[in-house]
Amino acid sequence: MSISLSAMVSRLQEQKIEYTILKLQENASLLITKKGGRIFGPFFNQATEGLLWAHPNWNDYQPFATMHTQQYWNIGGERLWLAPELFYNVEDETRPLETYRVHPLVDPGSYALNTTKSKATLTMEIPKLFLNVKRTVAAAGNPLRTLPQYTALMEGLSYCGYSHEITLEALNKKAKPSETWVIMQVPQGGKAIVPQLKGNHIGWYYHPDPPTLLQEESTCLALEMKPLHRYKIGIHSAFFAGRAAYVNQLDANHQSLLIRAHFSEPSSDYLERPFLHLEQRGFSFHLYNSGDAKEQFSEIESQGRSIDPAKERFSSTDQMLSWCFTGEKKQLMPIASLLLHIEKDVLKNVWP
Repeated sequence: MSISLSAMVSRLQEQKIEYTILKLQENASLLITKKGGRIFGPFFNQATEGLLWAHPNWNDYQPFATMHTQQYWNIGGERLWLAPELFYNVEDETRPLETYRVHPLVDPGSYALNTTKSKATLTMEIPKLFLNVKRTVAAAGNPLRTLPQYTALMEGLSYCGYSHEITLEALNKKAKPSETWVIMQVPQGGKAIVPQLKGNHIGWYYHPDPPTLLQEESTCLALEMKPLHRYKIGIHSAFFAGRAAYVNQLDANHQSLLIRAHFSEPSSDYLERPFLHLEQRGFSFHLYNSGDAKEQFSEIESQGRSIDPAKERFSSTDQMLSWCFTGEKKQLMPIASLLLHIEKDVLKNVWP
């Protein structure tokens, strides 16, 4: 179900939810909401659907109003949560699935939203958790723009990109060891591609069924994000090169290539752990696929570097970059090969 920028703006205005529209390249834009600090889009114009997933209820007045009144968290877009999940979103660690709930001080939280011509800033004080959060969203330049072959590479393609920078600050030594957890929701039906040597360590949260949804090649792995299949994997920081892609079909002839880039630092603690394997940690990147028939989304999850006041680490700043290209498959594959550092002969084996 297509949800345009204009439809989303209508729902926000009806519910008197504060928002801003941030301009990107080629008339593209992002929609950023104060409530929940969500980032939606990118939209290439007012009438087209954003590349990120949005809940179907955005298309209708009453379902969206109900979702808003009930403070339902899963509305789509890109969001910020805090890790470890066992501390922030689980009430009883011995029964994590039975006692799971989203921490209301984190989401929707209580953001302030300020906008200039070039950036949007979301700030939030969480005194009960002894934390402050600052998030800055701005346009990100085309990563290919200084290459001699730039014009040839971009022929027939559209590009937009954005930077999402997050600073997490502990107010004092009462703050718990924590890290930012940036979660980008995308529509199901595409394929995630991660540069990684075959046989490297994967953290299994939920195994895919059937196992063939995961494909391993010599220098990458790929996951089909199919509806009605629930699974989640973590990529260890020692093996994650800092870039991953999601490729999705837009229409009969065009695809989208969304590349997420962030610095993965193996010396950071990376506190997030699988509920069923608490001895494992160190994962700086995750992929999740929902099995819900009504909410068909996948997640690209980037972990920030940890803070720990007991170790005199009171703040961290991480930048998550999103580079978005749209066009024909034959034009997108060379760009993916270049930016993901995957040889074309390997990439064609996993490309959707």
